[in-house]
Amino acid sequence: MKHSVIIAGLGGQGVLTAGEVLARASLAKYEHALWFPLYTTVMRGGPAECTVVISDQKIPCQIITDADVLMITESSQLNPFEGRLKTGGTIVIEKTGLKEGPARDDVHIWPVPGVETASVIGDTQAANLVLLGAYLAITKIIPPEAVLNELESRFSLNTEKLSINTEAFKRGLRFIGQ
Repeated sequence: MKHSVIIAGLGGQGVLTAGEVLARASLAKYEHALWFPLYTTVMRGGPAECTVVISDQKIPCQIITDADVLMITESSQLNPFEGRLKTGGTIVIEKTGLKEGPARDDVHIWPVPGVETASVIGDTQAANLVLLGAYLAITKIIPPEAVLNELESRFSLNTEKLSINTEAFKRGLRFIGQ
């Protein structure tokens, strides 16, 4: 089993955090996980992406040209990344600002109101975790409890941030079921 996801957006949207949380959490179920971040020198507002590969076997290369899933936190990044998704792949994308879907008709798209949902919780920066929850609800690649445990570990010293991020993730999980 091998699963790959490219998470893309702009610096400051939690692209790298979502990817790292996913990679670390996946180690609860899979023997190998790779997190490969890539961002420009302009961290806030510049393009940011990371690749996460989860596998039962060793991962020979971190460069993915045909991901199983794209998770897009900023709709303007859809066009530059949709070519890196395999035929039949899935796009989980932030709904805010999304004017049109992918140019391809051979993929599945799930627009998620991450910013809107995170705003209701009280912190729009948690939109990345709403999308991460939706991604897991769609793919079921790892149990949600693995991510909740990773969030607990990562944010245990900041109970307010932990509470917001946990709630954002849980709402993302429920969004797909609606």
